[in-house]
Amino acid sequence: MQIKRQQRIDAEYGIPKSTQYYWEKHGLWPKRVKIGARAVGWIADEISAVMKARATGADDAAIKALIVELTAARQA
Repeated sequence: MQIKRQQRIDAEYGIPKSTQYYWEKHGLWPKRVKIGARAVGWIADEISAVMKARATGADDAAIKALIVELTAARQA
């Protein structure tokens, strides 16, 4: 499992920190994972799945459902 930090997501996808946190708060972005005492990141496969859904025109409801699926799979 690869973890991406916020700066890398911004560089790869052009999504600034404020947008990532806004989307996360509203269920449109995967929840971050703690990777250290003061560090967080996001699971790369989850980010890729969300970005693929956005690219194919998924609406907010579909993305929220995808996030629920991804979160359930993470805990399994």
